[in-house]
Amino acid sequence: MIGKKELSSETGMKIRILREKKGWSRERLAEYADISTQFLADIEAGKKSMTIYTLYKLVCALNTSTDYLLFDTENSVDPSLIASLSLLPEPERLHAELILNAYIAGLPLIKNQVS
Repeated sequence: MIGKKELSSETGMKIRILREKKGWSRERLAEYADISTQFLADIEAGKKSMTIYTLYKLVCALNTSTDYLLFDTENSVDPSLIASLSLLPEPERLHAELILNAYIAGLPLIKNQVS
């Protein structure tokens, strides 16, 4: 199991790499994610950890997945799905996200039963 400091450093590095690939400044990503530029700098440097909500805001802003940031798996989320979810009113969007996350979490179980 990876330690908290290592996880923060690796996640921060991936966030920085994704930000730089988009050609964005820290200020731009911080604005999109509604966090301070200094906090983003600390996250990218692995100096600070973040809440799940901040991780969510960064994932949405970068159009990536938590799976990629935390586990190095490729982003397989269709951008049109993210766009569709973002158009829903917040209560319905949160409900849809809960259902989708539960389904995705259950996929390995389904795969094992089929195999």
